[in-house]
Amino acid sequence: MSHTYHQLYYHLVWATQSRELLINREWRPRLLELINMETKRRGGWPIRHNAMPDHVHLLVRLPPTVSLSEFIGRVKGATSFRVNREIARDSNCNGKRGTVR
Repeated sequence: MSHTYHQLYYHLVWATQSRELLINREWRPRLLELINMETKRRGGWPIRHNAMPDHVHLLVRLPPTVSLSEFIGRVKGATSFRVNREIARDSNCNGKRGTVR
């Protein structure tokens, strides 16, 4: 009996609130590390990822059992939470510039 299994590939892009230039070059590698970890944790296989000062790109492979909307919502939320908790508090940012949404 043959079984068909599909892999779905997605190029996902999300931006900072109001496209503000919040992603700092100094902690960008840590941000990409967090995105990579959160992607794997939620059942995805990160292929490529990159970050610009106002947006992030993620090329990911997902099994058909993973809901895309739930996946991206959880990755974005967890990454934002961890950036604000682990990175923003350690950087010399004040107020609004210290948070990433």
